[in-house]
Amino acid sequence: SHQVADMRSEDMIEQPDGTSLPQLTVFARGYKFSFEVKASIRDGNQHYGVFASCTSLQETSSDQSLNLKPGELIDLGIFSPLREEDEKTLPAYIMKNYIHQLKTGRWAVVAGRDNIVYDITDDKTGELHDAASKRVLSYIRKCTKGERATIHARLDPSSGHVHYLFGIRYEGNWMEYESGMQELAPLFCGRTVEVTMSRQHGLGKKGAAGSKYLQSISMFQLEDILACNSQLAQMFDSEMIDQFPSTLIERSKEVMKCLEGRLKKLIGMFTTKSLGGDGSSKRGLDNDRLVSALEQSMKLIRMLEGHSK
Repeated sequence: SHQVADMRSEDMIEQPDGTSLPQLTVFARGYKFSFEVKASIRDGNQHYGVFASCTSLQETSSDQSLNLKPGELIDLGIFSPLREEDEKTLPAYIMKNYIHQLKTGRWAVVAGRDNIVYDITDDKTGELHDAASKRVLSYIRKCTKGERATIHARLDPSSGHVHYLFGIRYEGNWMEYESGMQELAPLFCGRTVEVTMSRQHGLGKKGAAGSKYLQSISMFQLEDILACNSQLAQMFDSEMIDQFPSTLIERSKEVMKCLEGRLKKLIGMFTTKSLGGDGSSKRGLDNDRLVSALEQSMKLIRMLEGHSK
């Protein structure tokens, strides 16, 4: 789908409580769009959403509809500056999200590459990292059932950046497209509308998702486990580990013991296969890598057990 945008700017706006939240302004197709972050407290937790409003730049206009071709979307720019460690393989991300009690899922984005998750949270807190917290697009909420997504993630293959696009996608069904555009109509009548994006890799509600995560982790292959070991080593440096809450350490131990069991099973399967005969050097190398990964996992478990509270 074609994307348009003439100009954009982003500023930090001071809130009544003294904190600051970002606001994004985008000019496109004769309109000025404002996207602002609003915070609310529900169930004792802070929740964020992004709300759009727009004004026509034409002084007199009887036609208040947005002049977009079907499927044309407004490019809101790069969703967040990405640090090198923000690009994670799906297995490494699954492990991190489980450790942080699935709270990082609301900030994660999948775009263009099935096995890569763009994760803009701090490894240690599970909250938005500093650079991401200053970008409006970081705060967009995922759709709930029955809601229609108006924000879509796209990977720009040439730059490797993930852009967010605003609008209703045209997917071959004219009535569905028109119905979606009708839902945006209040925006062009001076009202404020929350924008949301679709969920990806959803594992259901949090209660059931936890056991599905562990089930998934118990099926990981060697490369997945190596990525997890690396992720955990990055999250916990031994000097800082005392600052972590005990629940986080306990969940990390749970994951690592699950990976330890999986590695032992893989080594067992590998040994049984090797008894067949033509012990090639590749098999020897693979076995060495499995044993090395197991040693690495057990070292991480010992580190975690030494700091259980």
